[in-house]
Amino acid sequence: MNDYLVLGIVFWTIGYLAARDIITIKELDPYWQRFIIVPRWLYYICGAPKSPFRPAGLIMARILGAQLTAIALVLFSLICLNWQISPGWFIFGLFASGLIPYLLVYFYSNTAR
Repeated sequence: MNDYLVLGIVFWTIGYLAARDIITIKELDPYWQRFIIVPRWLYYICGAPKSPFRPAGLIMARILGAQLTAIALVLFSLICLNWQISPGWFIFGLFASGLIPYLLVYFYSNTAR
């Protein structure tokens, strides 16, 4: 079994549990503590976490980044399991699946104020 598939599932689960306030992720940077409103389809991809401490539809930027990274890692690992890719593309895909989701969250949270 691909290690990145397991890592993606773990990231998504940690993000889901943190969004429901079952576990806490300590973050010192105020940017990542920001709550953002996400589109409904993205909210359901994140597991539609409900918390008694905030209205439905809000999710912390750090948690959204972790869950989108998890989805990207799962897709990347499924691609690696189905096709033989060269080591260069493997490094690029692993780097992109870790960086692009956080960049998307960063730009989305800056424009969705």
